[in-house]
Amino acid sequence: MLSVHRLAAGVPLVAALFALACSTDDAAARRDNVLAQAEADYAASHKSSAPPEATDSTARAPVGLTDNNLLYRVAQNDRLELQVARVAIPKITSPALKDFARQIADNHSAGESDARRLSQKLKTPEMPAANDTTKVHQQNLVAQFTKLAKGKTLDTAYVRHLVDGHVAMLRELKSMEGKATSPEVKSLLVGAVPEVQRHLNRARELGKALTATK
Repeated sequence: MLSVHRLAAGVPLVAALFALACSTDDAAARRDNVLAQAEADYAASHKSSAPPEATDSTARAPVGLTDNNLLYRVAQNDRLELQVARVAIPKITSPALKDFARQIADNHSAGESDARRLSQKLKTPEMPAANDTTKVHQQNLVAQFTKLAKGKTLDTAYVRHLVDGHVAMLRELKSMEGKATSPEVKSLLVGAVPEVQRHLNRARELGKALTATK
C-alpha cells in the first residue's frame, strides 16, 4: 500500500507535470489562434482590395481595355509581388520559402522591367483602367506583411498570398491576351504564362510542406 507520506510527496510533482502540460497546450492554442487570425486578416484584406475577377470558368477581361491598361496591369502585378517579397524575405523562417521569395523578387522585377521597356518602345504609356485596384491592393498587402512578425504565421500568410495572387494572375493574363491590339503586347502576355504557372506550382508545394509541419 502507498503510504500517506509518499502520496503527499508525489502531489507537487503531479501538479507540476499537469501545469506544464496545460501551459504547453495553452501555448500551442495561442499559436494556432494567432495563425488563424493572420489567415483571416489576410483573406479579408485580399477580398476587399483584390482586382475584380471573372466569375465563371472562362476568364474574361473587362471590355474597353487598351494596350496602355494592359501594360499597366502587367507591370503593377509584378511590382506588387516584388514589394511584398521585399517586406517578407527578412521575416520568413522557412529556408525553402525564403529562397523562393528571393526568386519571386528577381523574376517579377525582370517582368516589370520588360513591361516598362515595351511601354517605352511602343510609346504606349502605362495607364490604369477606371476600375483597376491593383495599386490599392499592393498597398494593403505591403501594410499587412509589414505588421506581421517573423515566424510561421508570416510564412503561412505569404504562401497563401503567392497561391491566391498567381491564380489570379494566370486568369488575368489569359483574359487580357484577347484584348491586346499590339502583337508585342500580346506576346508579352503569352510569354508570362509559363513562369507564373511555375510560381504557382512551387507555391502550392511549399504550402503543403508548411501545412504538414504546422
